[in-house]
Amino acid sequence: QHNDKEVQTWALKGELELSLQDLPAAQTSFEKVIELSPNSPLAHLGLARSLLAQNKVDAAAIHIRALERLKLNTPMVNYLRALEARQKNDITTARDALREVLSVAPNHAPSQLLMGQILLLQRDLDQAKDVLSRYVSQVPNNPAGRKLLAAVLLELGDPDVAIQTLAPLEQATPDDSQMLSLLGTAHMKLRDFDKGQMYMARASKQAPEASAIRTQLAVTHLAKGENEQAVAELQAVIDHDPAFERADFLLVLTQLRAGKLDAALNAAQALVSKHPDAAQAHNLLGA
Repeated sequence: QHNDKEVQTWALKGELELSLQDLPAAQTSFEKVIELSPNSPLAHLGLARSLLAQNKVDAAAIHIRALERLKLNTPMVNYLRALEARQKNDITTARDALREVLSVAPNHAPSQLLMGQILLLQRDLDQAKDVLSRYVSQVPNNPAGRKLLAAVLLELGDPDVAIQTLAPLEQATPDDSQMLSLLGTAHMKLRDFDKGQMYMARASKQAPEASAIRTQLAVTHLAKGENEQAVAELQAVIDHDPAFERADFLLVLTQLRAGKLDAALNAAQALVSKHPDAAQAHNLLGA
């Protein structure tokens, strides 16, 4: 009985630490439960969750397999299988596992969110919109769900609804660089280039190391005919992150569009030297 009390105490401590996102502490607590009770499903569940949240996929897989040996076939186990598969980039297995969860627990919010992400990756945009809309209606204050839904809406060509979806976040977390970048993209799609540039500049200020955001800021300069600013921004991205191909390609195209052929040629030659197997790089150099 004393052992049971100790198990319950450590398990409760682990759950509390998980809820507070103190993942190493949660891991330690659930490891203590397994020491005291090696076949405790609760311990294996908690340990798998804390390990997956730390991207320790192989370690988490040991405990997911233990749950399978214990024949614990619950929505949470299938959700953990999906998380494991997603982190291993096995998108098909992840989607199949989430279908199992949602067939018996259609309102399981974490599975809805992960399914939305996977459907977006697979370009199944209408289904992604449906599942993420349901998620946001259930968990309206989760920024991840709103941002993911906004990204899907932008892909579907619905920037107005994307802006409405992000509006609560703009009030609650005005310095979120992802949210600002999505708003910038939405206003660019509406051809409101001034507002698009304003949001992209704010996003870039919050995340100056984010190459994708700085490149999008360069695109806003291009849309407004500000070629010199665009070139400066793209060159800054290339200097900071030489592996980010999109900035290299855009720099060549920007210089071509501006009629600066020598600069375009130099940029294209640099692009080919960095990516000698990229057909598009050779096409640009030929142009």
